Amino acid sequence: MNFKFYLSLPIIFLAVLIPSISADEQVPATVAFVEGDTFYFSEGDFGLKILKFFERPLTPYLVPGKTTEQSSIQEISKAYSISTQDVSQQVIIDEKNRAQAIRVTFFGAEIESPQTFTSFLKFEHLEQQKNNYPTVPYYYDNVQEGFALDSLPSKDKQWFYDEIVSQTINTGLDPLPYDVDIEILTGNGDVLQTWEYRECDLIEYFPILDENLGKLKFIGEFLSEIREVSLFSCK
Repeated sequence: MNFKFYLSLPIIFLAVLIPSISADEQVPATVAFVEGDTFYFSEGDFGLKILKFFERPLTPYLVPGKTTEQSSIQEISKAYSISTQDVSQQVIIDEKNRAQAIRVTFFGAEIESPQTFTSFLKFEHLEQQKNNYPTVPYYYDNVQEGFALDSLPSKDKQWFYDEIVSQTINTGLDPLPYDVDIEILTGNGDVLQTWEYRECDLIEYFPILDENLGKLKFIGEFLSEIREVSLFSCK
């Protein structure tokens, strides 16, 4: 998940122009933003100061039994922050309930017993839409439906290299299609999502040297790293 933070430039611009434009012209537009999302504009008492400037009711920020119109901005702000604290804490995702790991299990066909791995670091579902809208990245355009796994090479995936990669890229009989379950795990080990793929084949495997410092590194440092990408096509 990417989080983006936006700076509301139009609001700041209006705040700067307030002294030079009549209040009658600005009240409807400016106050509409503040009254429409009090939580967003509570930071730095910005919303309170706007309403105070235009002599508008402070009702959206008042806490019954705690503050009134006669209370100071500091008192109103403190009481409002406390009253919304529980709500905001429920919204913010912590390490225990956000996606933290990927568990990949190969089974079926010629695989004698299920093989599970937790060292794949990135999973991407791939599916071509019936209306031919390019939802699959152009470099995966040979996949109608399937998935891609991205990771760093590691010894724990030896079975994957021997039984999946080697059997596919070497000449000889193609292995029978197998099944793959991919589970997205939270920080406390709960399963957040499960993706079930059936009759899959590895159609591409390629290691790459990634030296692009603009990307987030799996190793946590701005260093070169060898990555491996595995592309699967499924029914």
